[in-house]
Amino acid sequence: MCIRRFILSIVIFIIPAIVAAAEEIVIHITPEPTSIEYLRGSFKAAGAPVNCDASFDDRCLTAIRAFANSLSIASGRLSSFATSVGLSQAASNGRVKGFVFLNDPTLEKEEYTINTGPKSAIVSVSGFNGLTYAIQTLKQMLPEAIYSDIPSPESTWLLPCSIIKDKPDASYRGVMLDCSRHFFKTHEIKQLLDEMAKYKFNSFRWHLTDDQGW
Repeated sequence: MCIRRFILSIVIFIIPAIVAAAEEIVIHITPEPTSIEYLRGSFKAAGAPVNCDASFDDRCLTAIRAFANSLSIASGRLSSFATSVGLSQAASNGRVKGFVFLNDPTLEKEEYTINTGPKSAIVSVSGFNGLTYAIQTLKQMLPEAIYSDIPSPESTWLLPCSIIKDKPDASYRGVMLDCSRHFFKTHEIKQLLDEMAKYKFNSFRWHLTDDQGW
């Protein structure tokens, strides 16, 4: 009887702690989105198909395909890429699974939404800028290996279920690089541009020459 009481007391204390820990999931995104609504559950990203609206232009399709390729390489599981007509209607009816990229002309140029459920992650944008920022947000929510060319199947490729809405507060978000007196190698400048894209900067001022530094 004493053993049963002991086990029961452990269960009573442990289960609430587990539930509380599950409810305290925090999504860390920089810069912080306009709003995040937390939902229950998670979405399995590894091996999830990537479907996109056929109305996207070539530049958007290239970016989405690149995301699918990066996810396939990093997770070690193939994420197929396809374009579909009528994808928006199918998504609203819950008939699609995986990553779904929708063209929503009602959104502003740099605005995006990500609605993640247990079976799908639906990304809505109106063009290339919003799409770029949405993809960067998805990458920040995934394991660090998403930025690498080395497969990491042992990583936890899960996205927490949530509704993210975001658009920038400032229209100009820039970085200046002064190469007039401080010289940088080509790969260093490319690395800076990658970091700018990661954190959703949209302007790069390159200070190349100066009267004393020319």
